[in-house]
Amino acid sequence: QRSDRVYVTIKVADCVRAAVHVNDGELSFSGHGHGARGTRDYALSLRLAGAVVPSRCCWFVCGPSVRVRLEKEAAGPYWDSLMVGVKPPQCKIDWQSWIDEDEECEVSAAPSGFEANDLQMQMVGQSIEFYRDESRLTSSEEEGEEEDSVMMDHGLN
Repeated sequence: QRSDRVYVTIKVADCVRAAVHVNDGELSFSGHGHGARGTRDYALSLRLAGAVVPSRCCWFVCGPSVRVRLEKEAAGPYWDSLMVGVKPPQCKIDWQSWIDEDEECEVSAAPSGFEANDLQMQMVGQSIEFYRDESRLTSSEEEGEEEDSVMMDHGLN
């Protein structure tokens, strides 16, 4: 959680047919993947403890989980809870992404792994400018192995 947004990680590995909807103070998820009860369909619906702006919320599937960024309607103090009502037993705090409210100004407003565009670039290891540079996309006959080179394995493969 940050003063202006809340992050939610839904642990369903290799999720397909994923769908996340944020409407009227509710977060809902459905998808098919591998979770705590094996490979099957999963669904979740949470009544959020605070107001969010649905049009500014985003989500993406990332290997072992579905990650959701909820934009708060107004920046301000941290919410006391993610949801209204009884917390499901599977709902836990992601301590790896935790930042205390008083330490928020000392670190980036987005922890590694939650900015969809940034994460996708981190996954491929380059910035978007790298891929927009057409000179990097060309190749020539001169590239590759040298004509007289010999490949040695040394039993490593």
